[in-house]
Amino acid sequence: MTNPTPAPAARGLIDRVLAAYKDIPASVRSLIAERPSEATLLSFILIAAIVNLCGEIAGRTMTGAGARSEEELGRLSASMVGRLIVFPLAVYLVSAMAYPLVRAFGGRGGGYETRVAFAWAAVIAAPAAFAGQILGASGDLGPYLTAPLAALGIYMLSACIAGAHGFASTVKVAAAIVVILLGAFGVGLLVAQIPAAS
Repeated sequence: MTNPTPAPAARGLIDRVLAAYKDIPASVRSLIAERPSEATLLSFILIAAIVNLCGEIAGRTMTGAGARSEEELGRLSASMVGRLIVFPLAVYLVSAMAYPLVRAFGGRGGGYETRVAFAWAAVIAAPAAFAGQILGASGDLGPYLTAPLAALGIYMLSACIAGAHGFASTVKVAAAIVVILLGAFGVGLLVAQIPAAS
């Protein structure tokens, strides 16, 4: 029995991320074939969280919001907890919830493949999130970047899921994700309209 590899490949992670942009589904399939350990997947998620945290700190510094006030230090502490603890937990939770849905739509991978897809999506989306926070802080671009960055994130996640579960079309996976998100949003709105029991 072969032991899981401690690292995804001999080459650097940055080179691998850059190469992944040429064909995201193929990059996920290649990663799955190497059977990275759960510790490696967690390290991917934590790297993505740290990159996002650095982007937030840099953005706050550029806008002058990074002043060392007690209130700002409190916000930074809360953000660190959110990025380094809540974010990894959320990735694992959402991937666990997504797995039966993906299988219901004909996905051929298992829970492990789903975790690889979500962890890898977090890594390859992190540079775009970092750049978005810097650009958003450098002017009035912030509100205009939200939708494109969300669309890019959904596309990257869809491509990872497509590669991990053998779907031929990334676009169809993305459309399914959007429909599910809209449905969840609609249900949330309906629940919010229900008056609380007196």
